[in-house]
Amino acid sequence: MQNLSALNMRTISVQQKRDREDADLAPASSDRRMSLQNVDWNDIFLRNSESYKPSDGYPAALPQEIKFVVLIPRAGREPFKIEFTLVEDQMFIMTRDGARNKCASASLYPSKLYVDSLFHGIDNATLSTCSIEPDPLSKAGRGYGAAVMLVVDVISSARGIPTSLSDVASFRDDTEPPVHAQYDITYTLVLKRGIGYYESRGFISTLFVKAEADKSKYAAHMRVDLEWSHMIVTTPILQLPSAIRGFYARVLELGDQVPEYTRVLYSQSFCEAHAARTQETFVNAWMANMMPKLMQSDFANASMRLLVLAIESDLLASTRLLNLELNEQVQTLMAYVWTRPLELNPENNNYQKPYPGIDLTKVFYKPDHGGTPQFNAVVPNPDVPGGVPVVQLQQVRTDLAVEFINTDDVRQSSRPLGTKSMQELQQF
Repeated sequence: MQNLSALNMRTISVQQKRDREDADLAPASSDRRMSLQNVDWNDIFLRNSESYKPSDGYPAALPQEIKFVVLIPRAGREPFKIEFTLVEDQMFIMTRDGARNKCASASLYPSKLYVDSLFHGIDNATLSTCSIEPDPLSKAGRGYGAAVMLVVDVISSARGIPTSLSDVASFRDDTEPPVHAQYDITYTLVLKRGIGYYESRGFISTLFVKAEADKSKYAAHMRVDLEWSHMIVTTPILQLPSAIRGFYARVLELGDQVPEYTRVLYSQSFCEAHAARTQETFVNAWMANMMPKLMQSDFANASMRLLVLAIESDLLASTRLLNLELNEQVQTLMAYVWTRPLELNPENNNYQKPYPGIDLTKVFYKPDHGGTPQFNAVVPNPDVPGGVPVVQLQQVRTDLAVEFINTDDVRQSSRPLGTKSMQELQQF
């Protein structure tokens, strides 16, 4: 789906101080500005529908095409100004010449908001025409994809539905690091830091969400997934089968703290079968093809993460050929060892439904006392640099402002706790 190299990889805290200093980017009609979180999005989508029929006691239909601009503040930088167009349960970021399906789009369903495309497969010439300021190709425009996802967060959580997408993220031209997983951003980020791009923003496997109704146990499942990722990329390669074979014991220790889905996914039978598969499909090939090339270094039996860090730090002399060979090995590691097959059939080597898969879902939580919706984000370990990342509840941003361009007939919901005041919203 998305090309994400231009996205801001940093987890943003809602408590972070933000400068609001580029008034030129704000629409002139600041008296029409309101909190994005305060908009009654249920009413917007209802009255924008072609099937909506106003009657006595019901408000008039909204324009078939609704345009609105969202302003997204950033610390120490000018805010983003992004124009959206809403047409019959679909939301677009259009090009300036009016093309709908070139920049980004999302579709509203009764049970979810699905991000169809986020600048996927877009060339620089088209990207520069998307209705975004500052220019996405400029240094000031970096992070535009993350900014769009902040807007999606607010709309989904305000409607009480999750966000879903398919993660087929790839690097933009010539932005991949020397060693990477066949241009796959998620694999590469998991290898280097233990957290995928969307994982850091609260997305988890849709396979798990569909199978487990108890949202209170989602964080516990996410922690086990993170431990698995850490084990795969930090264990010396020759010891991987042994580490995988014993991983089930860690899950058994947690007992009822984790869902049954987790215990089945990482069962003893799965770990034993996957360890054998890892030996056959990855470790044996590594011993035959890569170890002889690394035998003169200190990294012949290093973990894959250590190898990558050694190359990036010039501790291990690399060549283009070595990097290409390592890229293939990284791809194999992530696609066949890190990925967990849910339906394992050793007799005919049939592995179906790879977990976590590319379909991801972000679930929101409403605090019992009311207030700002939250989600489970994954952040770097604050106590152990390079250790297993941790799961933290984070709030949906409440400081985004919106102005509707072609309608004044916008209803506001009651103000959620934590929403910025109008005075604060007009400061940027």
